[in-house]
Amino acid sequence: YGIVLKNVKKYDEAISYHNKATAIYIKARGKYDIDVGHSHYNLGSAYFEKDELDKAQENFNMALEIYTKTCGENSYDVIDVWSYFGNILRKRGKFQEALEYYKKALDISIKLNGEDHLDVADFISSIASAQMDAEMFTEAIQGYQRALEIRKNKLGTEHEDVASSYYNFGF
Repeated sequence: YGIVLKNVKKYDEAISYHNKATAIYIKARGKYDIDVGHSHYNLGSAYFEKDELDKAQENFNMALEIYTKTCGENSYDVIDVWSYFGNILRKRGKFQEALEYYKKALDISIKLNGEDHLDVADFISSIASAQMDAEMFTEAIQGYQRALEIRKNKLGTEHEDVASSYYNFGF
């Protein structure tokens, strides 16, 4: 229920439900259960949307600790946390630090999916956006071009994600 509430922008209610779920999971399964990690991740996501970045970071840190213990360092859950760390730093104007986390997410995504996967294109695009923010325009253009190439190869030239890549060039 907390995820639905977050999606309709009822963040305080979502946080309340996620906190209840977290407490129950910890009591029933222990602190390092994967569902506890997911609850912390969902809390972090709701706090991020509320722009409460310190609370978001705290919950993502807890999720990361659990994910690395339960899934290992190279998992989709870890990728998602690294990406959110990048988003938090980007919101704070720390573009160079954000790039480090996006690159961690990208590296794991390449290990899990290969070089030409759509998720890889998304992370390359995130890196390019942070590079734009940091006024690293040449690098950003190269990243957007690579993301566009992957998307065109996987989706065809008329897909909306390809349009999004074209938009980034005009941005």
